[in-house]
Amino acid sequence: ESENDNALKNKADNMDGHGDSVRRRGRKQGTDKVNMGKGKHDHALKCIYTNIDGLNAAKGVELNIRVQSEKPDVVCLTETKLTENCLLSQYVDCADYQVFRRDRISGNGGGVLIMVRNSCVATQQLSEVWDNVEVVVCQLIFGRHSVNVAVVYRPPGSPAQYNNQIRQALRAVSANQVFRY
Repeated sequence: ESENDNALKNKADNMDGHGDSVRRRGRKQGTDKVNMGKGKHDHALKCIYTNIDGLNAAKGVELNIRVQSEKPDVVCLTETKLTENCLLSQYVDCADYQVFRRDRISGNGGGVLIMVRNSCVATQQLSEVWDNVEVVVCQLIFGRHSVNVAVVYRPPGSPAQYNNQIRQALRAVSANQVFRY
């Protein structure tokens, strides 16, 4: 295996049941900035992540306050616990965002989503590699630069095989072996 494969394996193996890295255990939300581009057209991409553990009216209010105060370009949520019949706008003011989500089809819990500010060019990425993994991926394009953003949820008690599926999905994203939706 290459160094990149080993790094992906370690990242997937070190995830806890909430999709957080073990190094950040206990922290269910975060804010990061990623610098895109070089020179006078630099763009700091502001992202926030939260394991929402069931999006509802009360948590929607909290999320709206955070989004309004921090003004992120990208919002990533895990464990939305939404169903395909549920409108995100019931809970979150997403008028300024494009929404890419993957709800769990069977069983309780799970679900991931990415909200990308409308001012960003974004397309959802799909691949048969992650058909069995709770993941949503979108590509953000900044002129000649692009970045893939992925949010993955690993359910607690998942078998070791699920880590392999996550690794394969992350490899496909990092190798850009995806196609647009």
